[in-house]
Amino acid sequence: MIQSGERFVYYRGIRRGGGARGQAEYFGRGVIGDIWRDPRVPPSAAKREWSWYCGIEDYVPFIVPVPAKIDGVFFETISSTKWRNGVRSLSEGDFERILTAAGISPGAQDVESWPPPLKLPELALVRTEETSTNLMVPQSAPVDLPTDREVSGHRGGGRRRSQNAKVVGHRAEEIALRYVHEAGLRATQIRHVAISGETPGWDIEYTDVAGELNAVEVKGTSGAAFPNFEITNGELEAARRLGPRYWIYLVADCLSTCPKLHRIHGPAAQLNQGLLSTEPLTWRVWRC
Repeated sequence: MIQSGERFVYYRGIRRGGGARGQAEYFGRGVIGDIWRDPRVPPSAAKREWSWYCGIEDYVPFIVPVPAKIDGVFFETISSTKWRNGVRSLSEGDFERILTAAGISPGAQDVESWPPPLKLPELALVRTEETSTNLMVPQSAPVDLPTDREVSGHRGGGRRRSQNAKVVGHRAEEIALRYVHEAGLRATQIRHVAISGETPGWDIEYTDVAGELNAVEVKGTSGAAFPNFEITNGELEAARRLGPRYWIYLVADCLSTCPKLHRIHGPAAQLNQGLLSTEPLTWRVWRC
């Protein structure tokens, strides 16, 4: 029921902390960001034991909470048993009525341009710090990182992502591209292949001093670190084929003026050595 890119409203019932009670009300809206499984629970565990997290993006609190019902009429047209559900579906009509009651016009602006476009700092003002510290959170660490990370270059599958995901991914690629130009890699024939619509299994490529092709796949997040990131089958095959000439650039805080960049060299070898691990997320099905 929780899907990346879905709009939602926050609701709280009549129970409050310490045994207090208040009116049932809606108190804000937002967008579901990325969703990830708790890595502390092993994949081999029964699915009923799995836990999940999701990022919350573009949260806007209502200036005045909206009561669940006005003049005895509820906003939500649902059965009485569904009020107990912590997560429940909301019809488009009910959603718009709640926003209108909160003083927010739901109309075309809400559908087409909400959340509002991100205001990015000029790229010339951005100072990227390369860090030797891995920007990935270990599986054993608590997972409480708010994130709207974008897996740039992920063009397959049917997952819905936040409306800011493309902005995050493109800015991460811009930062990585400038790094390749300015970091003293002695790179030549630098190409941003992703912006041209090419999908070879990486976003940026360049020729090194030995005259060999190097490939860079970019993953970006507006958060401080990555709980994990996705890699497509095509990217994984390219990583295995190119070996040490394949890089993954992780760019954290990529919407700020001080992003951090960490380079993963030869991810296929690191997978083989157990330094990184993967799990399948989806399978594509054809009719035979």
